[in-house]
Amino acid sequence: MRFNRKDGYYAAIAGVVLTVLFWSGNAFVGRSVYMDISPLALNFWRWTIAVCLFAPFTWRGLIQHKSIILQYRWYLLFQSFLSITVFNCLNYLALHTTTVVNLNLVNATTPVMIFALSQVLLGVIPKRVQWFGLGLALAGFVIVVTGGEPARLLSFDVNRGDLWMLFAVSLWSLYSVLLKRSECNLPMVTFLLVQMLMGVILLVPFYLIDLQLNGGFLLTQKNTLALIYIGIFPSIIAVYFWNNAVKKLGPNVTSMFMYLAPIFAAILGTVFLGESLGWHHLVGELLILTGFYCTVFYPLKERQP
Repeated sequence: MRFNRKDGYYAAIAGVVLTVLFWSGNAFVGRSVYMDISPLALNFWRWTIAVCLFAPFTWRGLIQHKSIILQYRWYLLFQSFLSITVFNCLNYLALHTTTVVNLNLVNATTPVMIFALSQVLLGVIPKRVQWFGLGLALAGFVIVVTGGEPARLLSFDVNRGDLWMLFAVSLWSLYSVLLKRSECNLPMVTFLLVQMLMGVILLVPFYLIDLQLNGGFLLTQKNTLALIYIGIFPSIIAVYFWNNAVKKLGPNVTSMFMYLAPIFAAILGTVFLGESLGWHHLVGELLILTGFYCTVFYPLKERQP
């Protein structure tokens, strides 16, 4: 099988793999500082830092593409509201009241939602082999997350954090599908800068209210490093790669990479924490990779001349 490098498929795949890795780190960092920084404050400063680092290199795009920005201003505002303002706040809020296992299980619904929304909003009907691949990957994901005991799902204790995360996942799925549907042809870096600027502006009044209710936070070494990490890797780099992958590969294929999260967790746990791999890791990861082949590479193969 040959891929046309000019189409950017290799770069899109590599980018979205890094996206999932960085987002996995975002969940860990968010969980580590949830006692120190409120969800709204964490989200506000995450994107404020991202804007301060990104804008000096990309601000000229705002002037060069002013007419397009004005033409699609309501679409851009809505997408910023979904992704920057609401989704990330709900994500951090969920980390306060749910477990890592529950969070991963709820995240596993993202590709399912995107597949469904793609049919409704884009008219994209996945082939049977792609639905089959989605089922395999989902099964493998559940096996890894539940430690090889899927029966644990019967005792799945739904809490407020799970509901917040389910709502957040639905908003992110809608954002991803609308990203592909739109005819807004802004360069990716300019689109991302506009998205971040609008998102931060929308966050300001909510952050001020949160500041009055909860106060500020101490800028300790741990909190500082956490803010620097989430302001760069899960924000600027990961969102750029995700947006690019949705444009290049489509939302269905891109969403499948979410199932790499438990594989990364197992690898990082083995390398840095000395954890051992169990049979459930091997079986689950084999199912995930098989599902990947069915869902990700078949569509790319069909694009080849």
